[in-house]
Amino acid sequence: MKYRPLVVLGSCALAFGLVAGCSAKPAVSGAGSSASSASSSASPSKSAGEVIDAMMKAMQQATSVRVAQVQGSSSPVQASGSAGASASAAAPVSVVSEGSLTGANYLSDLSLAGGSHVNVLVVDDQTYLQGNDAYWASAGSPEDLRRTLVGKWVSKQAMIDGSTLNKLEPSTVIAEQVADIRGQGFKKVEQDTRDGRQVFRLRANGDAEVVIDAATMLPSRVKVTSRSFPTDLSEWNAVPLKTAPPEDQIVKVR
Repeated sequence: MKYRPLVVLGSCALAFGLVAGCSAKPAVSGAGSSASSASSSASPSKSAGEVIDAMMKAMQQATSVRVAQVQGSSSPVQASGSAGASASAAAPVSVVSEGSLTGANYLSDLSLAGGSHVNVLVVDDQTYLQGNDAYWASAGSPEDLRRTLVGKWVSKQAMIDGSTLNKLEPSTVIAEQVADIRGQGFKKVEQDTRDGRQVFRLRANGDAEVVIDAATMLPSRVKVTSRSFPTDLSEWNAVPLKTAPPEDQIVKVR
């Protein structure tokens, strides 16, 4: 039985890719993305330029990361084929991707418009997909086939577009964050305390900011004026390697 093309992300979706291939030794894990902060705004020991340079260096040496975004209605999900029309309506979308910064080992968890949900797992360049019933329905799968697919991992590279996979890679998101930070022109820097850890806060117009762990110089939160949603980064250098699903949980598509 033939399968319809799967739902793919629109142009405002996650994008990850600059530090692929780095092999430096792991550093201490980043500070996470909690919103609690004690406003201590002490005089910073570094200029904004020095903080950005140190952060970029730390990111280039990183080996893995977890990236989370909750995207607003300006970021619709698009589906291939006529059956995906209902899934392309604008609605809140959350995307979490975690894994290596080589692009060969990561897991993406996507909550899509209309109640659809899908996991995309990449292990050694093999792609596995696990979607709920609403996801497979939006992809045009008949009900009897959906009963077979739900709860299983579907294995077939051709079922998801290569450019979509690239947008989900943690390394591509990191590249996007670097471009956003460079383009924002952050000039103000403050020292603060968040969850008991010292952080630097880069500030710009409006609510634009970058929160950076002072010990590791790795960012935990990026918000720029060109995007309506922030990006939270955590588990730097601490994401375990992903493994392929058990054979009895894989549905192979011909």
